Amino acid sequence: MTQTSKPHQEGGGKQGSEPLRSGPEAEPGEGLAAGGVESEEVATLEDPFSHALSIVARTSSTFDFTEAYDQSVDAVEDRLVEIAVLALQELRVADALTQLRDAKKVRLAYLNLLGQVENLAEHPMAPRLRSLRKYAVAQKSMIEWLELIGQALTLLRDGRGEEAVYLLNQHQRNSETPAALISFTNAATQVQAEGMAAAIRLAVHDFSGARAGFDRASFAMQMLIEEYEEEFSADQHGINALRGFRFQWHSLKAQGLVAQYNQLVSTSDFKAAARVAEEACSTVRGVCIVG
Repeated sequence: MTQTSKPHQEGGGKQGSEPLRSGPEAEPGEGLAAGGVESEEVATLEDPFSHALSIVARTSSTFDFTEAYDQSVDAVEDRLVEIAVLALQELRVADALTQLRDAKKVRLAYLNLLGQVENLAEHPMAPRLRSLRKYAVAQKSMIEWLELIGQALTLLRDGRGEEAVYLLNQHQRNSETPAALISFTNAATQVQAEGMAAAIRLAVHDFSGARAGFDRASFAMQMLIEEYEEEFSADQHGINALRGFRFQWHSLKAQGLVAQYNQLVSTSDFKAAARVAEEACSTVRGVCIVG
């Protein structure tokens, strides 16, 4: 997942990192101790992810609440969420929930320390605390949304589709700030989450809910493109990424129309269904020529 810094971050994007271990032998949450992160001794400066883990592990006081700690929490959280999303897409729900549990533990520790820092008027990061809290709360909400999706997938796999939809309906979305204005990673993850939730609804024939979910995912992807298009257009790698984003945008629109078509057919409104089918075909053609 391409990473772009959150709006309040200065001095460039988030730290990159490599997986703890590649391949099927990787264990969920490997390297994370019961307290949330591994010990500093196993971290090396050559491995940015381990370095970020070491900073998170040794941070326990308001004095340690620094720019480096803030960025390290983001880096650790991003990596764990990225692994979790991949696991959800591959239906490795238990693995995904383990990663999300660890990511939430890191973010909650951050919020707890942030609460203490907010009481210190002379703290060096005082001018940025409001934006830091806004971002942290949005990230926590995103993790909890992914946890709900994981739980819903478990219910669906157990043949309890109605319960899965009920669980998805409990999610409270952040309507105050669009995800694209929070950060690129938050927006991209929200797109994937909404798409997965919509697919669950489609599987249990909740066609109206599926249509709404795919529409939310499509709109979120559209906003992401609009917000970051200029930044990604700076080089060929970014241009290629934009083509992929636009492909996903049109694909989500098409999936929403498929859900709407199924809904209309289920109510025997075949005339309206034919119109939607024509629109879906046009959208699919747009997918093929996008870029």
